[in-house]
Amino acid sequence: MPRETFLDKAIGNYKVATIIKEQMGSNKIYLDHVAFYLQQSVEMCLKYQLENNGIEHQRIHDIDQLIQAGRQGGVDIIMVDYIMEHSKMISSWETRAGNLSDDYLEAKDIEVAMAGVSDFLDRVVENKRLREARSSPTHKDEIEENER
Repeated sequence: MPRETFLDKAIGNYKVATIIKEQMGSNKIYLDHVAFYLQQSVEMCLKYQLENNGIEHQRIHDIDQLIQAGRQGGVDIIMVDYIMEHSKMISSWETRAGNLSDDYLEAKDIEVAMAGVSDFLDRVVENKRLREARSSPTHKDEIEENER
């Protein structure tokens, strides 16, 4: 069985967020849990990209810091506008599920976040698929055949 990657964890966290949202709807208490799993998904997806490029990320949980670690390491991080524009907000979601708060997330904001995170994951998964296809023996044989 292949080793689990941070991308696998990112996808799993997104699926958990989706299940909670589908089961609990707009219940404001559970939206904090959805937000937590969305934050975890973004964090794990960024760590996947850093790890694949040999960048250590230690125990960084802040989305901006992970993006910055990639930039400092010369990594072209795959990104979507939603994550860039809302990175501070997403980072703050890490602690929401375990803390008491009087401010509640709005269902419409979570739905927008879910779409943004889904787009982010889709782009990273597609990039991985293309990278694996390019490095496959069949693809290399095709390139050599075309060069002849």
